[in-house]
Amino acid sequence: MTKTTLFQALRLGAAIALAFALVAHRQAVAEPKVTYTVRPIDPLKEPKRKGLPPDIEATVIDGPGGVPAEKFTLIQKDSRAPIPPMKALSLKSYIQGPDPIAIVVLIEGQQIWIGTDKVDVDPATQQPVSDNDKYRGALEHLVTALEPLGKAGPPQSLGAIMTYNDKVDIRQPMGPLAQLNGASLGTQKDYYGKQTTNLTSGVTEALAQLRKVPTPRKALLVIGSGTDTAPDRARAELKELKKQADTDRVELYGFTYQPEILPDPESIVLPVLIPGTKAANSGDTIRNEISGVVSKISNRFYVVFPGYDPKLKAGFTWDGQEHELEVQVDNKEIAGIEPATVVLTPIWKIKSGGGFPWWLAVVIPVGGLLLIGLGVKLFSSKPAAPIPMSAPMPVVQAEAPKPVVASGEDGDVHRRW
Repeated sequence: MTKTTLFQALRLGAAIALAFALVAHRQAVAEPKVTYTVRPIDPLKEPKRKGLPPDIEATVIDGPGGVPAEKFTLIQKDSRAPIPPMKALSLKSYIQGPDPIAIVVLIEGQQIWIGTDKVDVDPATQQPVSDNDKYRGALEHLVTALEPLGKAGPPQSLGAIMTYNDKVDIRQPMGPLAQLNGASLGTQKDYYGKQTTNLTSGVTEALAQLRKVPTPRKALLVIGSGTDTAPDRARAELKELKKQADTDRVELYGFTYQPEILPDPESIVLPVLIPGTKAANSGDTIRNEISGVVSKISNRFYVVFPGYDPKLKAGFTWDGQEHELEVQVDNKEIAGIEPATVVLTPIWKIKSGGGFPWWLAVVIPVGGLLLIGLGVKLFSSKPAAPIPMSAPMPVVQAEAPKPVVASGEDGDVHRRW
């Protein structure tokens, strides 16, 4: 097929692009979603909060952006006794959050889609490449357009670049996401002569690579013509691969790019894997689509609420049972967000210590008044008059015994005492 013949298909290409645009326009707007995580307090980092129940972290996905932390509250909707709304302790963006992501960028490696306008000599035959066989493809745009992906996740995030044609090649092995580099795709010569487009093999290997990493989040970004050399077989396989991705909790992103050669619409099978796939038709739209993917990946934030607020002397029902929680803004429900069931564990109750001894509030003042009164009595009364002493009774000395005169038998007079 000559280049002139190919350009005659541009009208058909415009119609296809319009169809893709209409499909993309009809995509449903993502509904906001909230997930909850019970996070115990670290007493080493927060010694003043030691002994309190865990915090509750709400991950808000596709929720309202630009709302400050002080406007968020968390309420328990099934409490028997009224519980005041718990105000947020902090708010973090996705980049500041605890959930690194692993991203595999899977790119088509078919020679014409990649481009041949920079190839002057066929590497296999060493024959000159005709101008009619030179096409400007996607490679030159992708090298720089992939750059925003390096900033799509928090520290510890990972990234890899893979290509698919008649085989699957790992162009940049899984490593730090910040080091993701479009230059690892190589040059047009690396793809010259590759005519096969085996999309299903690429997706299969990409999911296998993601299965090897332990990151909390995983994502696959597919960029290509959206076709497969065996479309009928590919449709059936992609349905199963989508189920596998859902089971592995892999987020799926992708878009198509049609440079100069337009594929047969019947061979476009990527929407089976990624419904609502958009179409790019220039370098700028490639960059816009990739930036849009980065926005979708980072469109979540984390709001932390206390499980118990000492200032309010109130908290959630920590009884080890399920309870309904709901995040609100300005004490109003967020459109599209329903209450979620969360198990509030461990079991925790505030230590009352028997309550405040209110009787001391009575005994202490009364006792104090009694002591004051006794003191006044002791120190302000006149001294008592001394008790008069009785005079000693006079002692009368006994009269000395007088001698007794007695007459003896002999007639003599004797004296005895």
